[in-house]
Amino acid sequence: MGVILFSSVKNGNTAAGKTFFMHNIRRSITLDELRAKVQEKVDRYVKKEEMYWLKPKGKQVYAMTDEADFIKAKAESEGRDGKAELRIAVGTSSSQQDVQKTSTNNQGALNKMPQNNAWNDTHVKLIQKLEKGGKMHLYSHQHLTVWTDLLIDGSVTDFEEPNWTLYLDKIESLPRTKQTNQRKSDAGNNSLELLIQMREQDRLDEKERYRQSKEEDKLKREERDKDRKLEKTFQQTLLTAMIGRSPMAAVDTPQAARPKDCSNLMQMDIPGVVKFFTDLGHTDLTKKIIDQNIDGNTLSFANHDFLIELGINSAIKRSKILGVINKLK
Repeated sequence: MGVILFSSVKNGNTAAGKTFFMHNIRRSITLDELRAKVQEKVDRYVKKEEMYWLKPKGKQVYAMTDEADFIKAKAESEGRDGKAELRIAVGTSSSQQDVQKTSTNNQGALNKMPQNNAWNDTHVKLIQKLEKGGKMHLYSHQHLTVWTDLLIDGSVTDFEEPNWTLYLDKIESLPRTKQTNQRKSDAGNNSLELLIQMREQDRLDEKERYRQSKEEDKLKREERDKDRKLEKTFQQTLLTAMIGRSPMAAVDTPQAARPKDCSNLMQMDIPGVVKFFTDLGHTDLTKKIIDQNIDGNTLSFANHDFLIELGINSAIKRSKILGVINKLK
């Protein structure tokens, strides 16, 4: 449900002041939980002013002092479509006649006025004392509320700080200690030194990352070179097995020499084509020639596109090869 909050009550019976909107409030919320949420919206000095509810139309306020009043207020705020928009106000009523009486609890609410005023006065004095002593930042609103309650009921006197470990059921955490504050101050004084150390560490980390990157690149290059050597050895071995030549003879063959025993192009078999390109210095074409079953008859139809598909990208080399093929036709 939604809640519209008026921050004050004018003349004791009319909602006024700044308007706040509170969204997505669950319908099962209790009055104490709602009061805590309201305290987050209004000034911190005002903690226990009276709370009132308003009907959907108009600004006449009605006292809301207990759960019974709160339940009635939620019921009045629910529209025909099932959506609820609760209208409430906070403030201090000025007299018994100022507030419209809608329940028997209204008189009790008026009787609480002196106590609430005393609570607010004590709360203000506590905050002023802490601000003067430079300790206000150590305590949350929750701590200040519990501390004020203890001052009112006499559990602590003369603004003596409570033993917070006895009230852990009322506070979410202990106040920040002076030691914690001192450590933060020391950290602030050493912030420049820490910044220098952090930058130096970043520089060392970057240097280490660069070294590792170079090492990885070196390993990759070595792996590629190893793969190339293995591929070349495989091609030479395969060629030797197909044409009956020794590895040494393949190495010793002049690259620019005219192919031997290949005078008739049309009679070349696949090993003969491999030998043809090997003698012309193209030992890396063995696998492609075998995979595509290129014999002399196929080679006789070779042109520039044919040789580019084989992987010979140089136009000069292609022209030389085509010249040799034409002579063998």
